[in-house]
Amino acid sequence: MRTTFGTGLHWLILAVALVFPASAFAAPDQDEETPETPSAEDTTVDDEKREWYFRFDAFEQYRFRYSTAPVVDDTITRMNPDDVGDPGSETDHDLRLMLSGTLSESEDHFLADVAMGLWADVDGKYPDGDHSGFASPYDESQTYGIPLWIDLYTLYAEYHSRDLFALGRGGRQVSEHGPLVSFDGGAVELALSRPFLDVFAFGGRSVHFFEIDAELFEDWLASGGFVIRPIRELRIELDYRFEKEDLTPIDSADDREAIIDHSYGVAAWYRYEHLLYFKGYFRGINDAPALAGGAASAVWFEQEVGFDVKVDAQIVTLREINEKEDPFYAVLGQSLPHIKLNADLWKAFTTKAGTYTIHGGWGGRLLTADDATDFNRDYGRAYLWLQAVDIGMTGPFAGIVGEFHYTHKSADLNSENLFSIGGSAGWELDPLKVEAGTYYQRFKYDYYVDVKEIESVRTYFGEVVYRPFDWLSAGLRYEFEVFDRKVHTVMLTLTQRY
Repeated sequence: MRTTFGTGLHWLILAVALVFPASAFAAPDQDEETPETPSAEDTTVDDEKREWYFRFDAFEQYRFRYSTAPVVDDTITRMNPDDVGDPGSETDHDLRLMLSGTLSESEDHFLADVAMGLWADVDGKYPDGDHSGFASPYDESQTYGIPLWIDLYTLYAEYHSRDLFALGRGGRQVSEHGPLVSFDGGAVELALSRPFLDVFAFGGRSVHFFEIDAELFEDWLASGGFVIRPIRELRIELDYRFEKEDLTPIDSADDREAIIDHSYGVAAWYRYEHLLYFKGYFRGINDAPALAGGAASAVWFEQEVGFDVKVDAQIVTLREINEKEDPFYAVLGQSLPHIKLNADLWKAFTTKAGTYTIHGGWGGRLLTADDATDFNRDYGRAYLWLQAVDIGMTGPFAGIVGEFHYTHKSADLNSENLFSIGGSAGWELDPLKVEAGTYYQRFKYDYYVDVKEIESVRTYFGEVVYRPFDWLSAGLRYEFEVFDRKVHTVMLTLTQRY
């Protein structure tokens, strides 16, 4: 089983090699308004004044889960009847560790970044063939003789300048242009005509987290494009991307299937002061249009009113559920053409007795072809959300939301319309925060070894967070989920920020 530890060590060596030797010989950046070249004495002084800054965050968590046996005769989780099993009641103990850090210098030329996560399944993996509501890919990994999963999210070093060579980055990173994708490789950006025109290129080995038994060099990508700024408020991006993905065959004796995609897109962002924001994009894959959408938001601060609107359309059927490039999850199955729409209108009232906000909105997913299936739902949700902060005094807060859920197309699936209520209340005043509440999910997805769709999940929760110091906080959270079974979850968390 592959983990990212070996690759992470390689990139750590690269990051150190790129950052420290380069910083020892780097000259200070010229100020754009002062064209004179600094003298040797000035350079020496600036080098002596250059300082390095290090930020480090750590997150540790213990999680305990207990699940009652599912109600098999009235099961909500949709599974293949041949695979349905009754695991009975279950318990699960997990440890999580998240680490992240950034090293930068005062001249803002050099930066190194790292983020990683570790999971330890304390009570071990479930036997092969057993059905479990708590199974995950972490159970498959064995590191140092214990069930331990290690993921490296980012580990890179980069160089910035105000000259032609605007950016150079190497290591494990997330793309800044086009759809998000994690990859091991390099990225370069050149300012051909600052600030009007930039050209960029990146490429390397694409990374898919939670992918089981991935080969080291099976997936590759390369991308290039332009960033155009005709005016200060407008940014236009054009990009092309080549991707080669190897898919694991159902029968391990078969050869891996290689999928090669050529995608291209254009996106534009426009911002008018702090009042209006617009975004639009279009993307094609090979010889077909694939994705299009846009967003708009506006805020009038004096009137304390605003709105947000977003539309995303998938024009063609994709082989995977539009998650191939997602940095965390990959869901098997086809994604049918659909449109997703979300709209939210809000108004706030600031008074001496607190701040009160009203949200009204609608969201939905509408299939444009074919009938609804699992993971290809057709639904709508209208809501009214009331919030209150510092009610009568500093500290108390509360919120309540009413939602109406309905289905556009049923295709013999559960299509009942229903109304739900959720909300929470609590107190937040340093160093203590206490909150309790409930919320409802019409559909919930578990991205584990067996991808599952769960319907009508009601969750009750309570949480206490205590921060004795600016750099340290401790939290205790309890959740109680009700669907075809009852699941209790307790999480004890420590967070440090240095």
